[in-house]
Order: sequence, then C-alpha cells, then structure tokens
Amino acid sequence: NSKTSEPDTTSVGEGKFLLERTYENYAWGYVLNGSYIDNRGNIYSYEYPHGASPWIAVNSDSLTEAELRAKYVSSATLIGHVDLSALRWMYSLIPGAEQGTLTDPVHVCSDFGGVSYLAYIYSPATQTYKTVLLYQAGDLARKNTSNEADQLYHALRQVFGVTGPEICGYPE
Repeated sequence: NSKTSEPDTTSVGEGKFLLERTYENYAWGYVLNGSYIDNRGNIYSYEYPHGASPWIAVNSDSLTEAELRAKYVSSATLIGHVDLSALRWMYSLIPGAEQGTLTDPVHVCSDFGGVSYLAYIYSPATQTYKTVLLYQAGDLARKNTSNEADQLYHALRQVFGVTGPEICGYPE
C-alpha cells in the first residue's frame, strides 16, 4: 500500500513536544505555567496544579515524555495553531540553536521567578527530549548566543503573543 510509505506531512519531527514558553516561581508558593507547541502545530496553554508538589524532572536536560505530560496534561488547553510551514521553519532552527553557547547567568530581578523559552530535540534511541534553552528572563537572565536561537526566541514571542520588552530580561 503506497499510503503507508508516504511520510506524515501533518506533523514535524519525531517527538510530540517541540517548543515551549514556561514561567516558574517559588517566591510565594509554587507556580508553574506556560504554553507549548506540539509536532502538529497545536498551541496549548497549561497551568500546573496549585498546591501540588513542584514539578521536578529526574534530569532537566533529558526529559521523558511522561515527565512532560505530567507537567502539561492536567490542564492543557488548546489555544491556537501554528501553520505547518512556519512550524517546519522553526523546527529547522533547533539544531543550530542546540549548537549555541549560553551566556553566564546575570542576576536581574528578585522574587520574579523565571520565564524560559525552550526547544526540545527528541531522541528515538533513548525516548527522551533534550532541552535547548533559547532565552531566560527573571531572577537570573541568560540567552543562547546562536542566531537560530535568537530567531526562535523572537518567533515564539510572536506566536505566544508576548509584546513589549521582556520583563527582567537579559541586559543588552
């Protein structure tokens, strides 16, 4: 059947989760929320349950799908969609972002927590997602210096509806 040998053109990449903007704060109780984009271009918002134990991954650089689902699924709400051609373009930038260098963290604010823009690279061999930090604002700010990470960061700000300067952002 030729249908089974055709590539799936309705999704991008091998893993379910591709990109994320997350906010986490421990200052006055635990807060974790944000938005993520899956491999079909669906944009979801999520809010980790208040009063629950903090979401902690075994290894924050190598996440399992179960760990990401635990973070998102209890409250994931579909809020939009990214056109697949735009998603393919963003996905094509992730390998270059992975090669980027992170600046040293700079203390910018206090008790703000942190906003992080992330990309994920799925490894079928280990069935894990490598976390690629694109940009971080908050108590500590830092950025990935690759051109691809910068392009992804600005594209994600637009996709997630973030306007104006990043509060407690990396000092330029």
